[in-house]
Amino acid sequence: MADVLLTREDDVIRLVVSASDVRVALEEALRAMLSVTIMDAYPQPEPARSVPFRGEGANPAELLLDMVADLEAQLEIHGHGADVTVDGVLRNTEGGYVGWGYVHGTFGGSAGPSLPRLRERPVIDAERAGEVVIRATLIDR
Repeated sequence: MADVLLTREDDVIRLVVSASDVRVALEEALRAMLSVTIMDAYPQPEPARSVPFRGEGANPAELLLDMVADLEAQLEIHGHGADVTVDGVLRNTEGGYVGWGYVHGTFGGSAGPSLPRLRERPVIDAERAGEVVIRATLIDR
């Protein structure tokens, strides 16, 4: 379970996600970012296919940045997605993180609008037991 707060003021979007673990927090943050493009574009038909994406990082914030970059690359190649699922997040042997998931959509026609751009590095607080909080500022492209 997660709480997602997405507020917009002009072209600046503030995102706050609070979840029980890193995987859920990342999934909800990516879903929120993707929802901004869907709201700005057009309603998507029911998803028909899935395309994998992944990321790595020394900490959860770097992992999110790398997952966003690969998600954007997959959307450029395959077209616009309608939803994302983060299937897993693991610690690697160096103490960092590896995460992977799928973007779901019909992927037909031309690519849709890009994900909003992160204005600055996201802040992820995973220090409190039982809660992970992601704070990010986004800008429409």
